[in-house]
Amino acid sequence: MPKGVYPRPAPLSLICDTCGQTFLRNRSESRGQATMFCSVACRVGHQDTAQRFERKYIPEPNSGCWLWTASIGGGGYGMFWINEKQVGAHRAAYELFVRKPHDADVVCHTCDNKLCVNPAHLFVGTPADNSADMVAKNRQSKGEGRPNSKINRETAALVLASPLSDAEWAARLGVSKGTINHIRHRRNWRHVL
Repeated sequence: MPKGVYPRPAPLSLICDTCGQTFLRNRSESRGQATMFCSVACRVGHQDTAQRFERKYIPEPNSGCWLWTASIGGGGYGMFWINEKQVGAHRAAYELFVRKPHDADVVCHTCDNKLCVNPAHLFVGTPADNSADMVAKNRQSKGEGRPNSKINRETAALVLASPLSDAEWAARLGVSKGTINHIRHRRNWRHVL
């Protein structure tokens, strides 16, 4: 064997605490829960779901929110494994403490806190209900808050005050004449004075 090359140790053969299936683990992974379960689903199924859930939030006394302290997904919502799949923690809370929502249902927050899992702050609705709630609370993205906006607040104010034609502004900004027309007729950028 060449100098400085060491053989890799043989993996350990272990038995899953949940399903009893034999599985292999590297010796470097031979500590903690990795030695007890063959998969995430078996690890999750091993513990009582409600007890596991309750260890992952803390109550916030001022707002009444239960703030999620475990993993957080890309949208800023907590994530939780339930029934062998990962779902939003707020949806899991509704399922555990109220009732199982239908697949087409959306679990919405009355408190508008993405990390809240208090079932008293959750309600079930359709995607249209969720959008209407967002608009009623004025939480929709506007203007430069929209992901592909080419115009900002200052530019919209210049367009409103300028005598230049829609076509001239469109050419300067790299947008359509319709976009400029919508700004001038207050169909878009209504929040700019």
